[in-house]
Amino acid sequence: FGLLYQRLGLIANPDAETLSFTASRRATPGGEGQAAATYTLGAVAGKRARAGQQDGERAVDALAQALDAAPDSASCEALLAALGNTQLDRTGPAIRARLVDTSERVRRQAAYALRRIHTPAATTGLVAAATDESAAVQQGALVALRDRPVTPAQLAALAAAVRTRRLDRSAADLLVDLAAAAPAEAREAAREVLTAVLERSDILTRTKARARVVRDELPPAQ
Repeated sequence: FGLLYQRLGLIANPDAETLSFTASRRATPGGEGQAAATYTLGAVAGKRARAGQQDGERAVDALAQALDAAPDSASCEALLAALGNTQLDRTGPAIRARLVDTSERVRRQAAYALRRIHTPAATTGLVAAATDESAAVQQGALVALRDRPVTPAQLAALAAAVRTRRLDRSAADLLVDLAAAAPAEAREAAREVLTAVLERSDILTRTKARARVVRDELPPAQ
């Protein structure tokens, strides 16, 4: 079942029958389990919607509605993963709303789901999530932020979070990655992030060594 669902999710141009099948399996899952069926439905529905097919649009809307009515954290996690898997920016608001859920697992999944939602609002939400009280949520947010441009102001906010210890030391490696990938206009802010990492006494020596190398290799501001 797992292999079947991987293949269904990889179909480049799924047809209406494939969408109908995956939707029915989410409603009455078999050996693959509901989480796998839901995740695959997100991929298939997203591709149909991006191709302009109304059945795909309806299926995406149904997933968002199901998230609103989700009875437990496990259901929320599966639906968040599916909505992220649609790769549709319009699912961003529903996902972002769960960044402040009472469940740490749900907040972490919301951060991961936003990896494929490239809107300014999604980035803003992820920067805020990078200072979540949970180190796991922080890590999920920083993983998602690595794949998108971050503004100097957002990097400055992260540097401040490092200095005030609102950002856990376990997320420091990911923060170094983010600074290393900063666009030219944000290099000075990235340098500030790396300096803040180096100033923290509780961050691992190897992480500090990498932060120093990255900082030294950053080109000067234009």
